[in-house]
Amino acid sequence: MPIDDIISLLAYVTDAQDVISVIVDGKVLMREQEVLTIDKNRVRKQARAIAAKIQEYLRKKGTEKKRHIVLFCIRSRFHIRDFKT
Repeated sequence: MPIDDIISLLAYVTDAQDVISVIVDGKVLMREQEVLTIDKNRVRKQARAIAAKIQEYLRKKGTEKKRHIVLFCIRSRFHIRDFKT
């Protein structure tokens, strides 16, 4: 990687801990490593609901065999797919 390509250099040698603030199209999305554009309580509530849904799914299906569980979201609705191994 050429040292004169500063964009590539920044993209490949930094990680999330290096980002302090993010501004996109003039809008501050993150300031002092705090995301300003999401409702944290709503995200936590959704995460708990998703975890409960996965636990219930596994309880019904049983866990006697290894399973690959895929969780995905389409139009704000979460879906679980089970792939037995």
